[in-house]
Amino acid sequence: MNELAPEIPRKSKRKRFLTVGEKRTVRVLRALRLLGNCGNRAAYEYTEEEVKRIFSAVQRELDRARERFSRSSEIDFSLGGALADVENLGDQGG
Repeated sequence: MNELAPEIPRKSKRKRFLTVGEKRTVRVLRALRLLGNCGNRAAYEYTEEEVKRIFSAVQRELDRARERFSRSSEIDFSLGGALADVENLGDQGG
């Protein structure tokens, strides 16, 4: 438990996820439909390169969001051999 934040009951976290997740998903889907409206060549002029750039950015952000759901809670971190370097300093009298 994080000492700075009060413990949130499990059911409350679940309920909040469902509420917030649904609202945000609906908002994203609506925004994507609006973006799709830009494909109307009678109303807009664009190049294929511009379309590629738009969907590349959207896909990149979608991939980042999905990754946040699949990350383990473990933090992988290493300073390489820094700990060994520090221990060796002690052996050298420095």
